[in-house]
Amino acid sequence: MHADAAGSGTYPYPGPLGRDPEVSSEQIAPLGGECATATFDTAGRLITVCGTFTGFLLKLLDPRTLDTLAEYALPQRASTVEAITRLDFSKIFKDTSGGAYFYLDNQDRVVLADSRQHIQRIAHEQAADGSWHFSVVDDWDLTGQVPHDCVSWTNLYPSGTCDPVTSVMPDWQGASGG
Repeated sequence: MHADAAGSGTYPYPGPLGRDPEVSSEQIAPLGGECATATFDTAGRLITVCGTFTGFLLKLLDPRTLDTLAEYALPQRASTVEAITRLDFSKIFKDTSGGAYFYLDNQDRVVLADSRQHIQRIAHEQAADGSWHFSVVDDWDLTGQVPHDCVSWTNLYPSGTCDPVTSVMPDWQGASGG
């Protein structure tokens, strides 16, 4: 999304132009929404996390039609609960925690930090009937290391500190844990 590990947002090359390009899009939610971080697996399928007013969805899309092949709902972020309970929707747009930033590992698995202060590794697989699904293959709980007294539907007025995890990245040798 930001072009490099430093998050510079600069690109050394222009985007593809092609001949007579056709632009297509798909509405991801009835009201608002954005699929900011997008990656491609080794077979060319598009994997993205789409943010909506109600939460984040991990989506596997057909790169030609943008049809949703699989979808996985990520846990709701504290900012969403705050926006709804305090009627301040600007909080949603200022919060990039909970899965907005992710990467694909060397086996095309999504690695992200969710809003529960967990790092998850999520694979996408095709079933015998041709349908696709996501499955969590690894889950690392960071709550012992990260302050997590965050707003939720069962904790509307927390008294502690909430420190949402924004993103995770592999180290320079490519290791991402496990």
